[in-house]
Amino acid sequence: MFYANVTPAETRLYTTQFRIIGKMHLPKSRGTAAFLNGDDRPHLTMTSCSLYAPGIEHPPKREDFRYETEFAAVPKEQVAWIVGGAWQPPDPNMPHEERHVYLVFPDYVLAGRLMLRPTVRTSDFLSDAMGRRPFQTLFDAKVMRPSADTSMFRLPVVERFEAVTVNLRAAGGLFDLAPDTHEPSYILEEE
Repeated sequence: MFYANVTPAETRLYTTQFRIIGKMHLPKSRGTAAFLNGDDRPHLTMTSCSLYAPGIEHPPKREDFRYETEFAAVPKEQVAWIVGGAWQPPDPNMPHEERHVYLVFPDYVLAGRLMLRPTVRTSDFLSDAMGRRPFQTLFDAKVMRPSADTSMFRLPVVERFEAVTVNLRAAGGLFDLAPDTHEPSYILEEE
């Protein structure tokens, strides 16, 4: 039985080993990143779950189906990124600036915007985030497929989201790529 202050949310959860489509149960007062950064439990519980082989296509292919269960507990450190849940937009009273980043995974790239305090170097932000708050909201997110001999700026976009929650510790690397006047193919802004 769930507490009254918890809301089920349709969720797509990605790890490097598999994908889960099901329901995550979030406290009403917290966004997904804040909830996952909490120290109250080392796992994320989900219900009504279908598990699939790793991949980025949605909906998953029938042959990628692996298991179905009414309950799953996923260790937080295994979570790479999440579609669904809730995110908290930046507080308009708190100064922030957008950083265009690319998070690199073995078979795909996530691109989007992280919100940081002004004048904070990306490396300083990452030192703090990786240590205490690895789950962050990535706004204007794109899932992109690597392609041979193609610039990161021209990777084919598979899917777009208003926001996703990412685990910075799970990415193979993070590139802080501000628009560059010397790179005419920069596409983070394009439709």
